[in-house]
Amino acid sequence: MSSDTKVAVSGVEGAAGQYIQGTGLAVPPLPWPYKKLDPEVVRRRGYELCFNNDNCMYGSAAALLLTLQETLGFPFTCIPADMFRYGAGGVVGWGTVCGAINGSGAIIALVCKEYFEVIRELMAWYATYPFPSDKHGAYCRFESKVKTIAYSPLCSDSLFKWGAEAKESIRSDIQKDRCAKVVGDTAARAVEMLNAVRIRGSKFLSCLRRRSGGAAAHPSKEIKEIKEINYLRRRYLLWYLTSPVRRRFCSA
Repeated sequence: MSSDTKVAVSGVEGAAGQYIQGTGLAVPPLPWPYKKLDPEVVRRRGYELCFNNDNCMYGSAAALLLTLQETLGFPFTCIPADMFRYGAGGVVGWGTVCGAINGSGAIIALVCKEYFEVIRELMAWYATYPFPSDKHGAYCRFESKVKTIAYSPLCSDSLFKWGAEAKESIRSDIQKDRCAKVVGDTAARAVEMLNAVRIRGSKFLSCLRRRSGGAAAHPSKEIKEIKEINYLRRRYLLWYLTSPVRRRFCSA
């Protein structure tokens, strides 16, 4: 194999980024360029992509990525949106970090040098926001009758709490509509934060850092909510680990 061929296969990293085999194009180093986006366009897109695909991480990541592809083109066109489908249901159904955060965070990391602080702030916002917002009325499938605060960034915490308060199945079209709104709201919030950081030069100091007392800084109601959620999380994990469906899958 010639030295030229080796370069084409492995790529060359440097000031210009990494070359893509056979194209002559160099992917620029991170962070990539950013242009101001409309949060309401991304909100609706996130809702539609999540509802139609029943996939929260895909909905949030694709809403941002496809909009950036249309707005800026390369290098965002190098990334297939389908790669984010694994994050559905808190990562392949495990109920861990919500796909709305996971997908939005992936795109934030592409375009923002301060991604660590921005994603921390997004997670803190998600955990304390009364979902869903009232900004989906023009296109949503169902009217939102219940708003809930998860006090957690986890899919299972957010979903189970909503199901208990709304008295709805967590595998229904109403639940799909609710989660699609969460995805749209979170992707729109990511846009607002990116517009602030990349366009206006704002700085974020995560509210997690501003808290001085850890768990003791939470009001008693929030502590009670977190204890109840942790109980539900343990029950979900026990159910999954002992479920016949998982045993059949693992033994295949």
